[in-house]
Amino acid sequence: MVGNTIPLKANAGTIRGDFSLDSALAANRRSRSVFNLIHASGTSEEAEDEIKLWFKEDEIMSYKRVHEDLYLY
Repeated sequence: MVGNTIPLKANAGTIRGDFSLDSALAANRRSRSVFNLIHASGTSEEAEDEIKLWFKEDEIMSYKRVHEDLYLY
């Protein structure tokens, strides 16, 4: 769904493959990281660590999708 971190290697139909424009060559020439349109964690444990790193507790929202009330349990 997200695609390879390097946009040129990302498959068509992925977010990075369809919408990212940066390249590793441009990043290396400017001594910077490759700009990405989206971030994704590799595992749920990695996501938990990254959430703690990048967000404050009051920035995390809990919500219910509108269709959740329609599920029959």
